[in-house]
Amino acid sequence: MAYLLWQLLRDAYSELGQLQVSAATGGTTTTIVDSKLIGAGRDDDWNGGAVIVLSAGGAAPEGEFGRVSDYVDAAGTLTVPEMSAAVESGDLYGLVSEYYPLQQMIELANQALRNLGDLTHADTTTLDTAAGQTEYPAAIAWKRRPPRRIDIQTRTGDADDHRWALVRAWDYVPAAAGESGVIVFRSPLRAGRELRIWYEDAHPRVSAYDDEIREEIHPALAVAAAVEKALVWQVSRLDGWRKRLPAPAAGRCPGRVGAAEAAASSLAGGAGQPGIGDAGEGWFGVSVRRPVDEFVGEGFQPSRKSISGSIIASRASHGDSCKPVIDKVLSMKWMMLLDGLESVIRRGLRRPLHLPPGIISPGPLK
Repeated sequence: MAYLLWQLLRDAYSELGQLQVSAATGGTTTTIVDSKLIGAGRDDDWNGGAVIVLSAGGAAPEGEFGRVSDYVDAAGTLTVPEMSAAVESGDLYGLVSEYYPLQQMIELANQALRNLGDLTHADTTTLDTAAGQTEYPAAIAWKRRPPRRIDIQTRTGDADDHRWALVRAWDYVPAAAGESGVIVFRSPLRAGRELRIWYEDAHPRVSAYDDEIREEIHPALAVAAAVEKALVWQVSRLDGWRKRLPAPAAGRCPGRVGAAEAAASSLAGGAGQPGIGDAGEGWFGVSVRRPVDEFVGEGFQPSRKSISGSIIASRASHGDSCKPVIDKVLSMKWMMLLDGLESVIRRGLRRPLHLPPGIISPGPLK
């Protein structure tokens, strides 16, 4: 059975801890109603998030997904783009917040699939032979690498029996960026026959819910790659922590006091700033609802390296006296993301991978 884009998104959101699964109590082609959501939040809480219809008895709209444009808490109603069929009571759906936006996740999934390496493709629709012709324009998609092989159709009139034969005497002439190369045969071929071009290129772009992921890529590997991209994207997006840190009030630098005192004083409102213990945006640009000493306990020894091996923390605007807590909190956030990434990769590579030629398996982690 083919592995589809909606299943990749479902599994990636699940690995990221973002997928909230529930059963609808009703709906239409543009809404999902879930009475269990009533009173659990406020209007518009889920705006910007997304839904994926996980199960509808094997019929439409199973697999369809869309961005939530409106949420009414009093009715438990999520408004989504029009689907091909109405959501019915009992249909399972997955709900995710806007922390990992749907379109961003689709783009990250495509990046992940491309980064796994080139795949072998066969094109039978672009070129047909013509009488007396030896030069044929090559599709731009074939330019990533010269075509690997060319076959010619030797039997016509039967869609199930083309009798492909290998063509050996040909050359490929490259071209400038954006222009088609040329395939040159050393002698004319029989006219009116299809040519099958074997070439290597990245995974085709996927965007619709039922777009297929190539079978050469194991689903677990596709999920691990997508999650890795999502985690790195989230870290990069939140990299503004370092740029948004406010100047601490004189004598109230968190590096000079204990963690609990810092949470109660300078980090909990010093210099007019919300603190780490607050529910709002704090020193580090994110909403943290636990006391700071949970993150920076006395015995905490943070990792000092990022994925690339570079040092994480930047403290240019805060001076040496503020290094301890800043370093610890920033490092902790990196560690949380990296721990999640390592766990996903370990699970994804637990079983053997069957990869196409040209793609090197990273092997099991030790």
